[in-house]
Amino acid sequence: MAEKKQIVLHRAPGAGAPRKRGPKLQQRSSLMPLWIILAILLIGGTSIVATIKGNKRKSAAKALALTKQRTQAADLCERISTTTKAVQELGNDVELLRARTTERVDAVLKECPAPEKGTEAKSARDPYSKRPQLKTDTEKLTSLKDELAECLQTVDGAVLASQDVMELAHRDQREVVHTRDHMRAGKTLSELETMLPRAEELLKKATEAHRVASLVATDILTLADAIVENERLRKEDEEKARAAEKLARQTQEDKARADRQKVEFLKMTARFDMEAALDRLKAEADQYLTESGRQRHGLLLEQCSELIAMKSEVVRQLAAKPFSWGWTQDGARRDIDSATAEYLKVGPRSIPWQDVTQKQMTSILSEYICGPGVRPSTHSDFCIGAALYFSANGRDDIASAVLEKGTSMRASTSKRAKRLAPTITF
Repeated sequence: MAEKKQIVLHRAPGAGAPRKRGPKLQQRSSLMPLWIILAILLIGGTSIVATIKGNKRKSAAKALALTKQRTQAADLCERISTTTKAVQELGNDVELLRARTTERVDAVLKECPAPEKGTEAKSARDPYSKRPQLKTDTEKLTSLKDELAECLQTVDGAVLASQDVMELAHRDQREVVHTRDHMRAGKTLSELETMLPRAEELLKKATEAHRVASLVATDILTLADAIVENERLRKEDEEKARAAEKLARQTQEDKARADRQKVEFLKMTARFDMEAALDRLKAEADQYLTESGRQRHGLLLEQCSELIAMKSEVVRQLAAKPFSWGWTQDGARRDIDSATAEYLKVGPRSIPWQDVTQKQMTSILSEYICGPGVRPSTHSDFCIGAALYFSANGRDDIASAVLEKGTSMRASTSKRAKRLAPTITF
C-alpha cells in the first residue's frame, strides 16, 4: 500500500502576519462613504429635478388648459350675450307694438261702440286661415287683440328666460375665470356650452312670435282704420238720412205753404189786386227753407210781375186813350176816362179795380191787350199776364186762346209762357 505523503506548506517570510496599509490606501478608504453619498445625492437630485420638471410641465399644461377654458368661456359668454341682447331688442320692439296697438284699439272701441257688419277677418300671416267667421268688425278687432297679446306674451317669456340665461352665463364665466381647478372649470364650461343652444332657441321663438305679432298688429291697425272709416260713413249716411228726412219734411211744408200762397194769389189776381199780392209774396219769402219751395215762390213772384206789367200797360193806354162806352152798369154804358193802379175813372166816379167784374175786365183787356185791334207786339208782350188773369178766374179757354195767338208771334214768348203758365195748354 502506498505510503501517504504529508505535504507541508511553507509560509513565506512575513506571510503569517497582517500587512500594514499605506497612507494612500487609508485615504481612499476614508473617502469611500463620501463617494457613495455623493452618488446617492446625484441619483436623488436627478430624480428630484425630473420630478420638478414634470410638475412644472403638468402645471404649465393645467395653466394652458385653464387659459383655453377661460377663452372658451369668454367666447361662449359673448355669443350668449349677443343672442340674449337680440331677444331683448325684440322685447323692446314688441313693447312699442303693444303701446301703439292698445292705444289705437281702445280709441276705436271707444269711438265706435256700435257693432258693424263685416266680412271674415284674415290675418296676413295666414291668408288661408280657418279662423271662425265673426259677426262684427269690433269682434274681429277684439279677437286680433287677443291674438296679439298671446304673441307678445311669448316674446315677454323669452325675454325673461334670456335674462336668466345671461345671468347664469356670467356666473359660470366668473367661476371659470377665478377657479384654478381645470377639472371644475371644464365641468362649468360644459354647463356654459348648454346655455348657448337655449339662448338660440329663445331667440328663434321670440323672432317667430315677433314676426306674427308684427303681422297681427298690421291687421289690427288696418281693421281699426276700416272700422273708423265705416263708422264715419255710417254717421255720414245717418246724417244724410236725417238731412233727407228733414228736406222731405221741409219740402212738404214749403209745398203746402206755396199752395196756400197760390190760392191767395189767385184770389188777388182775380180781383186785379196784383200789388197787394206782390207785397204778400215778398213778406213770406223768408219762410221757404228748400230749393223747391223757393222755386215755387219764385214762380209766383214772376207771375205776379207779369200781371203787374200787363195792368200797367192797361193803365198807360187808358190814360192815353179813354175806352169809349167801356163801362156798363144797370144797362147804361159810359166811357172809361182813365185809370190808375188803384182805380178806374168813370165820369165823376173812381171805381177800385177790385170792383171791376170779370165781364167788364174781359172787355177792357180785349180792347187794350189781346183783342183783334191790338198791335201784335203788344199782344205778345202782355199775353202771359192776360192769360194768368183769365185762368185765375176759371176761364182757361180764353187763357189758352190768348197764349196761342201771342206765342205764335214770338218764339221767346212761347218759352216764357211754358215756364210761367205751365198749367195752361196752348
